[in-house]
Amino acid sequence: MAKDSMNFQVQFAPNKLGVYTANINIFNSDALFEQFNFRIRANSYVCATTNLVNTIVGNTTFCLGDSAVITAQTGTGYLWSNGMASKTISAKTSGKYFVNLFDALNCLRNSDTITITANPVPAKPIISQTGNELICSNPSESYYQWYYNGSYVDGGTAKVLKTTIAGSYYIVCKTPLNCSAKSDAFNFVPAVSSIYNQSTGVLNIYPNPVHDRVNILVEENYDYSIINLAGMEVQSGKIIKGNNSIELNKSIQKGIYMIRLNNDNGQLNQQIIKE
Repeated sequence: MAKDSMNFQVQFAPNKLGVYTANINIFNSDALFEQFNFRIRANSYVCATTNLVNTIVGNTTFCLGDSAVITAQTGTGYLWSNGMASKTISAKTSGKYFVNLFDALNCLRNSDTITITANPVPAKPIISQTGNELICSNPSESYYQWYYNGSYVDGGTAKVLKTTIAGSYYIVCKTPLNCSAKSDAFNFVPAVSSIYNQSTGVLNIYPNPVHDRVNILVEENYDYSIINLAGMEVQSGKIIKGNNSIELNKSIQKGIYMIRLNNDNGQLNQQIIKE
């Protein structure tokens, strides 16, 4: 009796050249099967022409002056649309980016295209002083934060900061897209002629402007410091309750200074002008 015969075709797509082993099970109507084993040698392959999908990963937005870091899939021979030739690049301008590369089969692949957007940053803020107010030059940012001697100022989240505490201040402004700009440091000296303290009373300093000698009238004992606009102490000493006459060091040049008084009850600050 003649045996049944059949023809069939096997197609496979290797991911590298070499010899492969295949097993085929052929079932009949009684659920019986016969197994065939054979070997296939892959001597060549045809590169697919379809683009890769979602092969570039990374940020798609950044703030001007910074960059967006984007990365291609693993391969070799990278060539990006901006001419760069590495797996990971830093995009520093807005635009569309894609990359060509060779995959593990040495096939040329075209990536997807992503759009990178550079968001604007605020103008660099400039601090000015009016009386005992510090004013930021940027009128309408979505975020303000003042800093004093490098630390957050609690509640300092508006364009104008009211303070009587001398020291170094700066401000950070942000846009709704979270891009920021930082001011230069501003050395603040309180612009008041007298300062009231509940526990010590009124501090009086006269004359002001001063020449070679300054008088300080207080109601408690204090340690005093004279500080220049750079925040450097140029003279220090002690004063007692009542009127104190202090001769200024000859090294103190003409300009604006702050007299700072400290004791266990707190601190008093007042601006003086040396003529």
